[in-house]
Amino acid sequence: MKIVVIAGLKPSQVIYKLKPLSMVDMVDEIFLIRKENGPQFAKLRYIILPQLLRIRPFYLMLSPFFMLSKIRKIKPDLILSYNFKPHGFFSYILSKITSTPFIFSEIDNLTQDYMKIWPVGNVISSAMHEAKHLNVPGNNTKNYWLEQGIPEEKISILHSTINTKEDFLPSPKTPKEFDFIYIGVLEERKNVNLIIEALGMLKQKGLKPQFLVVGKGPMMEPLQAQVKQLELEDQVHFAGHSPHVVKFIHQSRFFILTSKVEGIPCAMMESMACGLPALGTDVADISDIVNKETGFLIEKPAATLISEAIQKAMTLTDDEYQKLSQSARDLIVNYHSHEYATLSWNNLLKTSIKEPIYEKV
Repeated sequence: MKIVVIAGLKPSQVIYKLKPLSMVDMVDEIFLIRKENGPQFAKLRYIILPQLLRIRPFYLMLSPFFMLSKIRKIKPDLILSYNFKPHGFFSYILSKITSTPFIFSEIDNLTQDYMKIWPVGNVISSAMHEAKHLNVPGNNTKNYWLEQGIPEEKISILHSTINTKEDFLPSPKTPKEFDFIYIGVLEERKNVNLIIEALGMLKQKGLKPQFLVVGKGPMMEPLQAQVKQLELEDQVHFAGHSPHVVKFIHQSRFFILTSKVEGIPCAMMESMACGLPALGTDVADISDIVNKETGFLIEKPAATLISEAIQKAMTLTDDEYQKLSQSARDLIVNYHSHEYATLSWNNLLKTSIKEPIYEKV
């Protein structure tokens, strides 16, 4: 089986999403259309966009023609896309032109927001009904598409997955310098400012947890200014971007995420695989992995609620912490590991894509 992937995947996402797919026996080659080469592993081939098409306006206008020429040459058995704007839309059109089945995979809940916009929502709805299959991050997203009339047998919960055997393992002997860690892009929708505001509230109560922020983005300077204004320089530490986050995870006790828009982020799964209980806001599919057995689910992104969750986490006994830690890792190993995804892809492709071959009796 040959698969063409149309997606704007970061290097880490290429591994988390496509490596398990490459481990399926019936998959022969995966062709990823991308601006540049990325991570290398067996069966993965890169189709590099011409220089002109790496410019956004030209990409939107001309890349479908480039993709069409490649699809006609490769003759894939399947087109796979991630998120609808614009890759899912391109895949939908190319699928219709070439009569190649396509699978739509949703990374976060932005596609649901686009469904509210006319006539974009009508186009998305048609694409989802014509797709061979839908992969979604979790149960809330699955329920949304069920409400839109997509048959349950066409939907699988299949998201990014973690290498829990080699890359992300607990390190209980590593000294814990930080109570909480955030890993991700520093942008407005991530609400890191609410975590800092919550720490300011707790400081007034005499609680001073250490908070490590790993990442960069447009909110870096405003967040640093907020830390200075609240006089939290001795509690909040900015590490910047790092390609090797596991060492920071091992130095921390809890992972925290308070986004207002989210899927199930890889950084949260990585941290939980390393045994960190998680604190997360109840948006999209976060509740699939954050619950009373694995951490603290925060009702909504509000500084008061976040401060309450942090305070509860800080007052856990050692036994209570260890129980959450083990449950967090077990959940990721059982439902978000490479092995789980490979098995899921194998079942999906056998039942949804490959037609059964009947031998004469």
